[in-house]
Amino acid sequence: MITIDAPISFLTGAAIAATCAQDGVVLRRDQTFARGLIVQALVLCPLIVYFMVRFPDWEWNYFFDARRFFFDSPGPVGEIVFALSIVAINGSFVLGFGIAERWITQGNERAVWKMLAVIGGLILAIMGILYDQSLHLGTYAQWKAAQAPLILTIGEFYAAMGVATIGLAAGLTWVVRGAHRPA
Repeated sequence: MITIDAPISFLTGAAIAATCAQDGVVLRRDQTFARGLIVQALVLCPLIVYFMVRFPDWEWNYFFDARRFFFDSPGPVGEIVFALSIVAINGSFVLGFGIAERWITQGNERAVWKMLAVIGGLILAIMGILYDQSLHLGTYAQWKAAQAPLILTIGEFYAAMGVATIGLAAGLTWVVRGAHRPA
């Protein structure tokens, strides 16, 4: 969902910096950042794009008829908003990594872990506030009519999340192991 995509990307960037930190620096900083960005680009972004294309109304929390806006609107407005969303999501990763790295180099690694907990709590709070939108996966019309299927009944959702979870676990392992490998 677009309301949590940027916070998740921010959290991912900050968590990578934190788990790859030692003695006030992010180990193999440039490599760690590049590998993290590769995972962001090859796992998180494709999942977000998949949901934007396949379930746009859910991805945009049923705030508006996203399918119609992105796919039926004349002109490039939908495409521009779509592209800016992807830029913002990737920018959130960079921002999360950068803030965490700065705090780590200033000797405030504990603040990074607190920030991760706060961002994680924020994500859960957003999902709680938007619980109806979070738990139902359908079109805008289905959701407005209270007929959107419960997300737990959508196998396609589980398949996409399963592939992404495996990709994210493998990617993060690659990033962290690369940072912590002996010289």
